[in-house]
This record gives sequence, structure tokens and C-alpha cells, in this order.
Amino acid sequence: MRCVTSFLVLCILMFLVLNNVKAVDVKAQKKERLKPLCKITGWATPVKCPASVRDASDMCYRSMHSRDRTYKRCDCNNIKLRGKDAHQCTCYMKLPCNQP
Repeated sequence: MRCVTSFLVLCILMFLVLNNVKAVDVKAQKKERLKPLCKITGWATPVKCPASVRDASDMCYRSMHSRDRTYKRCDCNNIKLRGKDAHQCTCYMKLPCNQP
């Protein structure tokens, strides 16, 4: 009977510890997600975005790259420019926006 009781207490403790650790990770992720980013939009370029999201992001990162700015994320958006296919890059960087 003692073994069964010990096993149940151990299971309950493990359940509580695992749930507590998971809640801390979620709070940390929410805090990171809530940080605002600066949005910088580039010029329209007469080429469509690559099909792969990673290739499109890399292409935009390279086209918007400068020595004094580091972008956290770049997105590529297909648009129509004077009736022809084009793309426009939008990159995001951490605050403050006015610092290099």
C-alpha cells in the first residue's frame, strides 16, 4: 500500500512541476512577442518574390541591407506595378528606429 501511495504522490508532484515550468516558458515567449518593431518598406522592384519563403526573405534582406542597420525579419510581398508583376520588401528592426 505504501508503494502505491508513494507512486501517486510522485506522479502528482511531477505533474505540478512540469506544468509550472511550461507556464514560465509561455510567459517569456509572450513578453518577447510583445516587443514592438520598426517597419521599413523598400522600393518596388520589377521581379516576383521567390516561391520559397526563406529565399524571399533572404532576397529582401540582401536588397535592404546596409552597414548601419540590422534587420530582425524581412518579408517579400508580390504587387502589381503599372500592370506588371513586381515585389516590395518590408523589413523589421528592433527599437529605437533612429539608431543605426
